[in-house]
Formats: sequence, structure tokens, C-alpha cells
Amino acid sequence: MTSQRGHTLIELVAALSVACLLAAIVVPSAARVQGRLAVDADAHRFVQVLRRAQARAAATQEPVRVELVAGGAGYVVCDSAAAATYLDRSGFGGPACSTNYPGGALEFDPSGWPCVVGGAPRAGTFTFSYGGVSRAVVLQLGGRVRAA
Repeated sequence: MTSQRGHTLIELVAALSVACLLAAIVVPSAARVQGRLAVDADAHRFVQVLRRAQARAAATQEPVRVELVAGGAGYVVCDSAAAATYLDRSGFGGPACSTNYPGGALEFDPSGWPCVVGGAPRAGTFTFSYGGVSRAVVLQLGGRVRAA
């Protein structure tokens, strides 16, 4: 008598069930990690954008404006006196950004303080959100910019 090698249908169904169960656990976790990485990357990149705008305002002794565009999908940085000339312009990698600055824009005055456009100094936040994960970029009244 010869022996036959192989797997039974029950063994194949059991293996497939275990694989589906593992996929159901891993896929949502991977999506959360991807969302967290995207939010962190864009928040840290935006901190650098704000710091460069702040440094330019102090160096030129002219206000520099940072404004969200396209519903928070990107930003522009420009000298306030020549608003049509962009210093920097980019989109975010996936997360949407919102802010508590009126009109989605702020200016850094020549001393480096964040201000309402054309107005008084004001602290504020930019919040990046993606897939249930959010991260805030905080501008303190004294000019410190950090990701929280």
C-alpha cells in the first residue's frame, strides 16, 4: 500500500482561518501606525517651516506671513509686503491641517512674535489630523514654536 502525502480540506480551511484572523488584527494596527507617522512627519516639517519664517522676519525686519491653503491641505509662506511672491509653498503628505488663527493665517512680526495678520501678537496652534490621529504645533506668545 502506498501512502499519499498532502493536506486535507479541513487543514486548509483551518490554516486560512488563522491567516484571516491575523490579518484582521494586523491591518488596522498598521493603518493607525501609518496615520501616526504621517501626522508626526508633517507636524515636524511644519515646525521647521514656521521657524524659517520666523527667522526671516527677524533677519529682514519685515513681517512674514504663513497661510494655510486648499482647506488645510498645504501652506504658503510670503513676505507680507509682497504677498504675491512666495518664499515657500507646499502640500502636506496626507494629514489635513487646521488652526485657531483667523483666516488660517499668521504673521511673524520683526521681533519674531506670532501675530494675527496685520494685528496684535497672539499665541495659537496648528492641528494636523489623519485617520483619528492628531498632533498640534504650538506657537507660544514669546515666539517659541514646538510640536506637542
